[in-house]
Amino acid sequence: MTALCPPHRPPNPNLAAEFFLVMGQNLVFGVVFGWVVGIVTRLMLTLTYNDRYIEASIIIGMSYLSFFLCEQILEASAVLSVVTMGLYLNAWRWRPL
Repeated sequence: MTALCPPHRPPNPNLAAEFFLVMGQNLVFGVVFGWVVGIVTRLMLTLTYNDRYIEASIIIGMSYLSFFLCEQILEASAVLSVVTMGLYLNAWRWRPL
């Protein structure tokens, strides 16, 4: 019966440090990537004038692109990326570029 049980491994002493490192990387990369995508989206929105369909398409498309790239390529927090992008666009909504 002992052959079915895996051998006992000692606990990793660096587990807490590794956890905080990975969480920090997720948070930082997600926020920074969302901020960069927000800047790019804002620049794209300056090229349109009073065309609500194109503006909505740009915002929705960039939100999906931000989520997908952050989740699949960067392996960071995609939700934080999209939230940061939305907060950035909301903060600069009425200010000219």
